[in-house]
Amino acid sequence: MERDPERQKKIWGVPEQYLGGHGYHTYELLSPDKTTKLVFTHNVNGRNIYVDGTLDAVVFLDKKLREGSKGEIFSMIDVLRNCIRPPHSGQEVVIN
Repeated sequence: MERDPERQKKIWGVPEQYLGGHGYHTYELLSPDKTTKLVFTHNVNGRNIYVDGTLDAVVFLDKKLREGSKGEIFSMIDVLRNCIRPPHSGQEVVIN
């Protein structure tokens, strides 16, 4: 984990305006014989996507409770499969 803002800017390329809230992640998979390596990277600037996901989860769980769900375990995959609005729609979610 890199917490030095100057290194985050210079090495990882995090834009200045997102130094206070970002997530840059890289995953590497190496074959047992070390002849093949796959690298996956995803970078998130800002915190809006985390807020959106949290609100989607609250709406999803509220719906499940109203439907009588008890003792079930859900993941964010369940939330995403049942999302009521398209990602990054900017649509406000109203919780009653």
